Amino acid sequence: MTTKQVEILKYFLIKSQDGSDFIKKILFALLDASENDTKEVHLTLDKNTMESVVSGNKFYSPMQSLFSCKEETHLHQLCALAGSKKVFSFHAGGYRKDFSFDGELGTYTVWFAESRFGRKYDAFNEISLTLTLDQINEVPLDSEVFGKAKA
Repeated sequence: MTTKQVEILKYFLIKSQDGSDFIKKILFALLDASENDTKEVHLTLDKNTMESVVSGNKFYSPMQSLFSCKEETHLHQLCALAGSKKVFSFHAGGYRKDFSFDGELGTYTVWFAESRFGRKYDAFNEISLTLTLDQINEVPLDSEVFGKAKA
């Protein structure tokens, strides 16, 4: 995707009534780390972050609403319309030291990649993003499309 296509995708996420600002910040961080859709990237939320977001129902339901056919956003279709072969996906669990995926680690992982969740991590072709809760909260929700759009 071009920079403009990434910004258009961000614009539609900002304007979406689905999801939450916290979830959108995670998606923005993944988009930014993908270097204009040239790299696959994932973020595993650590246990401390998960305790904070799960207790406030800030993760699963807001994330799911961006994918649900019952809602309005349809995130996979937005990615395709923006020109990406990658999709966002998420799953309970994280990567072990041997790069295999374990769904029982008490964490969640979010991907922006061509294949969906739960596969072996490719250390040569995929970026493993590490962000704390504070760093996620600092991700700006804005886009340069049609002037500066903010949530």
